[in-house]
Amino acid sequence: MGDSAMSSDHANTHKTRIIHAAILAALCIAAYAGTIHYPMLWDERAFLLDNPALKDAYAYLSPSSLSGSPMYPLLARRYVGMLSFALNWMSGGADVAGYHLVNMAVHLASTLLVYASTLLLLGSPAMRDDWDDDALKGRAALLAALLFGLHPVQTEAVTYIFQRFASMTAMFCLASLALYMASAKTRRWRAALYLASLVALALAMKTKENAFAFPLIIAMLDLALLDGSARQRALRLAPLLAAMFIVPYGVYWQSGSAVGATHYGAMEYASAQPLVIAKYLGLFLLPVGQSLEHDVSTYGSAFDPMVLGPMVLHIALAASALYMIRRAGAWRMAGLGLIWFYVALMVESSFVPIPMLMDEYRMYLPIAGLCIGLAPLTVKGIGSLGGRTRQGAYAVAFIVVPAALLTATVARNNVWSSGIALWGDVVAKSPANLRAYNNLGNEYWRAGLREEAIRAYESGIRAGSSGRAPLHLSELHYNLALEYADMGRIDEAALHYGEAAAINPGNSDALNNLGIIHMDRGELELAESYLLKAIAASNSNLAARFNLGETYVMRYEQSGDVELLRRAYPLIMAYAEAYPDYAPAMKHLEMIRLKAGL
Repeated sequence: MGDSAMSSDHANTHKTRIIHAAILAALCIAAYAGTIHYPMLWDERAFLLDNPALKDAYAYLSPSSLSGSPMYPLLARRYVGMLSFALNWMSGGADVAGYHLVNMAVHLASTLLVYASTLLLLGSPAMRDDWDDDALKGRAALLAALLFGLHPVQTEAVTYIFQRFASMTAMFCLASLALYMASAKTRRWRAALYLASLVALALAMKTKENAFAFPLIIAMLDLALLDGSARQRALRLAPLLAAMFIVPYGVYWQSGSAVGATHYGAMEYASAQPLVIAKYLGLFLLPVGQSLEHDVSTYGSAFDPMVLGPMVLHIALAASALYMIRRAGAWRMAGLGLIWFYVALMVESSFVPIPMLMDEYRMYLPIAGLCIGLAPLTVKGIGSLGGRTRQGAYAVAFIVVPAALLTATVARNNVWSSGIALWGDVVAKSPANLRAYNNLGNEYWRAGLREEAIRAYESGIRAGSSGRAPLHLSELHYNLALEYADMGRIDEAALHYGEAAAINPGNSDALNNLGIIHMDRGELELAESYLLKAIAASNSNLAARFNLGETYVMRYEQSGDVELLRRAYPLIMAYAEAYPDYAPAMKHLEMIRLKAGL
């Protein structure tokens, strides 16, 4: 009779787990189904559509064959993630649906792994006595997965196709954790599960560099939740900790470059991170004000209130987490989840400078820790309530909150429906962000909305009157000049090309276009002056070389000085070698050979 009851309980538990998985799958699909045909935006054009390293998946069998590609350093560091994009390209080319489907599948897998990891962690030796009720354990795991899978802050790692690196790394990390915890529960399959955990961790390390810190999280959970002598722990953790060296090997030895080009120094970058991490926590608790680009700054002193204030907060939270870890049950899980959050941000929010100070997709793996830590405490707290209060609290936790998160996620996804919507959202939330105005204008231009593009550029120029972000201000003037030139408003175009070059003397294209305007006006000496500056700013600007050569030809036609043709010849030849089908260049070269005897 007892065996029969246990068998029945096991069957019911198994059935409940399947129902939970089905609910999670249905809700995750509902949250992201509308994004399936959203276009590639922003840097996805360069990294995906125009990336030669993705056009031949078979080349990944011998990655060194791609060493000449400008994307090779990224491939060397993130081989697994890049391979997934190459397979996408092989199966469907530029069709966005395939890329979005893979991202959705990765997110669903990560959500289910949060569910499985929560169950396994709550079933560990240190938690077993407090979580002997399978139904209660299942509710905690379901809540953790609901919070993770439906939270709108995850949209940047799911809907933004290129940030698959973040979600796929988290998927492999969570798989490694689940397999590691499962290996500790069984003797029969221990070796196989442990080996699979190592493989998953290695895959994470070759998907994105932030996986570097995850072995420390597994080690922390092992020490806090599993049994074993110091020798046993050392034997099972040593291979995982050794896997951390995969990341520096890929970054510094295989790719031969740092993580990304950035103008921030290590201390400068680090000065912004206390506030950034506080913003991450705020977005988790109340996902309001999400943006592709947040307004964050660096600070000159550790005693700046914007550095010191958040640091005090983080020290207090870390101390609280350590205190909670010393307690039993759900409090211990909450403390571990909070430490998980901080450790998972160690690579991207510390002293390693990377181009952007803050990105929401970096929260993807850290949030898993918060969800796994918060859900058991919430479920235990609700369980301590009585009668209708408990029922109401369960309804809020399992219906109201997930519904609100789902609604917010769908709404946030709408921002990714077009470049105009995306950059319009950034401009609305960060009216001093000059790059956002520039990108918004570019998106209007691509859509053929020229008047709207001009208004976006002009708004950006007004916002940049304070002198902030001069390079972006130069680009705004340059793009506005292009619009005016296309509309035949040459005087206005010349004015803004001049502003662009004055703000950024290295803007070779603006100088080149000023040269063209003065050529067309017959002001050849002034044209020559600008074109020489354009070449000095960028020696590889072949258009400026050709235009300078053409200026010399025009001056020859006025003066008959053959020496001008000799100056023009190498300039025009350089362009003709790069573009042999350009007829004007060939015509000029033929005339120069005839007149100058070259």
